Amino acid sequence: MSGQSNSITILGEFYDSYVYMKTLRLITADKKILSIDWQELVTRHMPHPNHIGYDCAFLNGKYLYGAHFQKLFSDEGVKQLLLKRFSEIEDIIVPYDEIKPSRKVSEFEHLPADISAYNNYLYYCDANGLHRCRMTAKNIDVANTETVVQGMHVVSIDIASGFSIRYATLDKGLWEFDAIRSRNQYGPVLNQLTMSHTSFSRDNHASILVGSYYAQSKFIERVWERENDPNSEKGYRNVLVVKDEHNLSEVFGMDGFFISAYDKIYLLNEQGIFLARFEWSNDNRTLFSENEKSIERIGNGVDLANLVDATVEFFGVVVEYRNKVQVLLSTGKIFEREFAGGQFVGWRTFPRSIDYTNQLHLIFSDRIEIHSFNEDYFVNQKEKKLGMKWR
Repeated sequence: MSGQSNSITILGEFYDSYVYMKTLRLITADKKILSIDWQELVTRHMPHPNHIGYDCAFLNGKYLYGAHFQKLFSDEGVKQLLLKRFSEIEDIIVPYDEIKPSRKVSEFEHLPADISAYNNYLYYCDANGLHRCRMTAKNIDVANTETVVQGMHVVSIDIASGFSIRYATLDKGLWEFDAIRSRNQYGPVLNQLTMSHTSFSRDNHASILVGSYYAQSKFIERVWERENDPNSEKGYRNVLVVKDEHNLSEVFGMDGFFISAYDKIYLLNEQGIFLARFEWSNDNRTLFSENEKSIERIGNGVDLANLVDATVEFFGVVVEYRNKVQVLLSTGKIFEREFAGGQFVGWRTFPRSIDYTNQLHLIFSDRIEIHSFNEDYFVNQKEKKLGMKWR
């Protein structure tokens, strides 16, 4: 089955994109950061004013995944109406001279390897370390950048649970910057989570998948424990403690490329796509406890020789190859976008967002395609095999 998406295409030469708090940031190839009022841009180009389909698809994903609307959208009549509204959405093309960016244009010193946003800070990384700067709807204050970590080649960032920013440093392992505790210290509070080679990381409840493009992927199993804290009113605080570290190839009994998010861990290799559901509870039982490991083959083999990257989102599993991006949707459908050499720049998703978790940004040499996948909410979240479960 062919997967359907709704899309907004912005014409121009861009290096990266990020949408946060109703503002779309477009990074150009010459290192400039354009800040665009995302709600105004979408509303201005909507062919049908006040259309709830466009609103849910591009502006307010919390309507689909928010707990306050769960009972409303679970009604069969409302569901059918909303699906009809999604089917009415027309794809939008926005010329470069119609994006209307803020007059305040910031500029990076170097193009970042990765970017993310948390608590009105833009975090970005490069060969010189991990940096952050304040941002508003109209501007990013790059001129007053704070270098949180210096002298390390940081290749990726993950905004983690517990108010921390994890950053991968290849052969120097995976580290964590505690944004909350650092406010009360004279310097940044940093914690090395593993010395294993790390290219990226993702949360599985309190535990972490440590992914690598060049070495064995690991799984850091963590549990909550109570620690004495005289500065706390209760006299203690709860902290995450590493319980164990697992080699995922040994857990699955085979090699391949590992990705994960929240309740699922996937292995991609030539034999198939394999799923292990990650279970966690307050008594700290996990997937790797005795007699709880269950691995299921859920898809056909993957061409590892041409695999570039992959990730897990609510709407499914995103897989990038050398000549295409494929989304294995939670509905069982497949969305695919092929491209020739030199045309594709990269892609971005927003798993920690409130309003944009259903979006996939595909960045090409002459445009950005912002795709929205809107049928996952109506999939049984407990039973679905592709994509993380909405909690």
